[in-house]
Amino acid sequence: MRTPDPVLAIPLSLLAGLLLTLAPLVPELAWWRPEWLFILLVFWVFNQPDSVGIWTAFLLGLVMDLVMGTRFGIYPAAFVVAAWLARVILLRWRVLTWTNTGIALTGLTFVALAIRYLLELALGNPPVTAYYWLPVISNAVCWLPVQALLQRWGRY
Repeated sequence: MRTPDPVLAIPLSLLAGLLLTLAPLVPELAWWRPEWLFILLVFWVFNQPDSVGIWTAFLLGLVMDLVMGTRFGIYPAAFVVAAWLARVILLRWRVLTWTNTGIALTGLTFVALAIRYLLELALGNPPVTAYYWLPVISNAVCWLPVQALLQRWGRY
C-alpha cells in the first residue's frame, strides 16, 4: 500500500512544531522543553527524504535563529549537520524500526546541541548550566508520540 502524499502534513506539522517551541512554559520546566522543530525535521528526513532534506533544515534553522534571537548560523549549522547525518543513517540502516529511529534521534539531538554549544562557545556566549543537555532526554521521550501521531506518512 502506498503512503499518502504529505503535501499539507509537512508544513502544518513544522508550523505546529514552531508554535510548540514558542509556547510559554513555566521556568522550572523550561530546560526540559523538547526541541519540537528538530524532532519533526528528523521525522520528515527519515520518512520523506525526497521532500525534506538539507535545504529544509537550513531554512528551519534560519527561522529558529530569528525566533530564538540567536546569532545567525547557529541553528542552521546544527540542523544541517543533523539532517545530513539522518540521511546517512537512513542510507546505512535498511530497516528503520521505531527503536532504531529513537536511538538515532537521541544521538542526533546530542550532536545538534553539541554543535550549538561549540558555536556559542566560539562566539563567547556558552550556556553555563548542565541543564542545557536536558532536551536530549525530553526529545527521546517525545519521539514515540510524534511517530505515532504522524505514522500515516511513515516509511517503516
